[in-house]
Amino acid sequence: MGSITATQLLRDDHKVAKGLIIQSETTETRAPEMRRGVIRELLMLLEIHSQLEEEFFYPELEKYPETAALAVVSVEDHEQIKTLIKDLRHMNPITAEFEDQLQELMSFTSFHIETEEQSLFPLAEKLLGPRLEELGRQMYSRKAELMKSPEYRDAQPGLVQDPHGGEQMRKPFSA
Repeated sequence: MGSITATQLLRDDHKVAKGLIIQSETTETRAPEMRRGVIRELLMLLEIHSQLEEEFFYPELEKYPETAALAVVSVEDHEQIKTLIKDLRHMNPITAEFEDQLQELMSFTSFHIETEEQSLFPLAEKLLGPRLEELGRQMYSRKAELMKSPEYRDAQPGLVQDPHGGEQMRKPFSA
């Protein structure tokens, strides 16, 4: 692994999450059989991403007056995201209730991502500076460990439907 900062790792996750949200919306009508896998992968990504931020990133930001309140709000956002995910996992995926809950999760996640990228990450980069590389290494290792967990094994497809037609290979995550 080359050097990656914590904010870059998190931005990369955000990019993947945004792509999965788009794939979920486009596969709903064009490839409904692929949609469950896309949703499963999105839920996995959000769970792991939240855990990484809560274990490594937010505790660092809570040390600074400029970012402490934003970190607390982000943790609160994660609690709402976790609740939505937990509820989705116990719902029938072909119901209107599931769709409503999924739309709420995707909207809230998109809002959370924009808030972090616009407000929190620039401050973190200013305040944490070189510390971001060490955090990035720690988060990268932890992410690899979490992705090996049995509950996430089925959420890592090697081949996914491209929302613009055809299929694409997804690079496996490796540490």
